[in-house]
Amino acid sequence: MQIYRKYQKKLLVLVASFGLLILLVACNSAGTTNNGSTKNTQVQGRTVFPTVIVDTKTGANKPGIGPIIIQSPTPVPGGSTSSQQIGLADRTLVIENVSRQTNTKTGMTTVTITLVVKNTSGKSIKNLATSYQLVGAEGDMFGLPPGTSGNLFGTIASGNTRSGTLAFQEIPTFAIKKLQLLYRPESAQVVFVPLNA
Repeated sequence: MQIYRKYQKKLLVLVASFGLLILLVACNSAGTTNNGSTKNTQVQGRTVFPTVIVDTKTGANKPGIGPIIIQSPTPVPGGSTSSQQIGLADRTLVIENVSRQTNTKTGMTTVTITLVVKNTSGKSIKNLATSYQLVGAEGDMFGLPPGTSGNLFGTIASGNTRSGTLAFQEIPTFAIKKLQLLYRPESAQVVFVPLNA
């Protein structure tokens, strides 16, 4: 019996060591994949950089150039307290008014923005519904309903303007603190505009 106990401890240490060795081998092989090609092998600790897509025709979204973040909005003379004017390279965006309609039963809010887009460039520009999003203080993003259309959207000839209303619907009321308008036009720099309402 005493001999059995002596070998039992050694056997237990041997089994534990073998189990640890198998675990280490399994962990090491999970970090790499091999399908017969060395090009697809992943190396642990390797830094991966995202692909930056640059519009070479317009120069928009150049690498190293971040979005414009409006810190202190420029009010429109004689406009409402929520009005502001944003000058970009090829257009001027004028927010005439911002309002909120809250439904206390559903806990949802509709944010309405009345604005004007003026083409200040020498060629036509596009103003698309997909260029507009709202961003909450915690990074929540809200777009316009699918299929949004109206006078505001479409091609704007040089020197012309388009005006209309953006209605962001069904936004959770708790997420509308410190809202910013994210304007991402196809040929101008991206801009974040704080909404004064």
